[in-house]
Amino acid sequence: MTAPLFEQHSAAQGGNTMNPIVAQGFTKFKVLTLVVTNRCNLRCQYCYQDRSDKEEMTWEIAEPAIDLLLDAAAYRRKEGKGPGSARIVFYGGEPLLNESIIRRSVAHAEAARERVPYISYELLTNGLLLDREKIEFYVQYGFDLQLSFDGVPEAQNDRGLHTFEKLDRALNLLAEHPRFYRRNLRISLTITSRNIPYLAESIAYFRRKGIARVSIEPVTTFDGGWTRERLDEIERQIEAVYQFELARFRKTGRHFVDNFVPTEETGTPYSPKYECGAGAGSNISVDPYGEMTGCTFFLRYLRRWNMPLLDRETPADRGNIRNLENAIDERTYERLVYKESRFWAFKHEKHTPDEDCNLCPHKTECHGCPLSAGYLPDNDDPTLIPRWVCRFNKAVLPRRYAFAQLYRSANRHPAAFPVA
Repeated sequence: MTAPLFEQHSAAQGGNTMNPIVAQGFTKFKVLTLVVTNRCNLRCQYCYQDRSDKEEMTWEIAEPAIDLLLDAAAYRRKEGKGPGSARIVFYGGEPLLNESIIRRSVAHAEAARERVPYISYELLTNGLLLDREKIEFYVQYGFDLQLSFDGVPEAQNDRGLHTFEKLDRALNLLAEHPRFYRRNLRISLTITSRNIPYLAESIAYFRRKGIARVSIEPVTTFDGGWTRERLDEIERQIEAVYQFELARFRKTGRHFVDNFVPTEETGTPYSPKYECGAGAGSNISVDPYGEMTGCTFFLRYLRRWNMPLLDRETPADRGNIRNLENAIDERTYERLVYKESRFWAFKHEKHTPDEDCNLCPHKTECHGCPLSAGYLPDNDDPTLIPRWVCRFNKAVLPRRYAFAQLYRSANRHPAAFPVA
């Protein structure tokens, strides 16, 4: 097995120096997302993945990507810049279609525990291939598991016939590990114009199943079904979910829906200027071809057909993991994302088809994928925010502010909020 880049360089220099590749351009690198396969076993209507691309990641791609992450963590630790944590996220396609790479990656990372003691793992999956043996592996290594599950049959089966029943059984298997089920499992629910009428019902279903965390996000890609009635339904459904969340929190002192949780609890406050941190340098996504980007959505496999605005404005790759000497350093990449891509115009410079974002009282906390404008048909304006993204934020954010006051009161007076 080839030694990690840091170890190769350190050995060549008598063990006294750091890997110059890290020092020159990857010092902030903390989270590696491996797109272990472009294949998927679902055909979700809202997914824009190129279904003709079925490339799978090989170890020749995964190994140097993991080594770079570990080198960066070891660098920060030796330089006194924190504990030197590292996180590996497994993504797809459907990552369980190439599970051997997941297991080999974990074994490789675990062998580096002595020099990088804080390594964590995350799996984003549609859950259809989960079984007891796989789950036991994820429990053993303390994975965080994000399960893409849109709720009750009327909402979920739009993604594939009988998928609700399969995922309901998967939840039962996961629940055989109660501590993992409570602490490591999170449901990721995507709302579309077709499933929005079932949102509150879906949240109630997840609560009955004993799920501890749910995150709701509006669809990023184009959805032509957002009529005025369906847009108004966002407000009604979010209010119903919020009342459910309030009642539970007052009874148990625990939150359930991540969207309402104040940012000081999540530790991930949104930027007042930009909609996401893809240019910050801390995250790198690597696809099966070895291409490195700041976010998986930058990768070309998520463009099913010709999308001129995405092709023009999506930030360039940082390079290929097999040719790091020619990779773009983190400072240059930050400029490419935040200064040269018009998708990352300041929030106050953006607008919906109906109003300017500068006039909105929620703009500093507003969040959405900057690339969403690129999926709108015939749109050439990178500063355009889809209506449904705006309506979702306007429904969620005032309730988050209100919930934050209750949450802080609970922290000041915990006896008033008994934990059930």
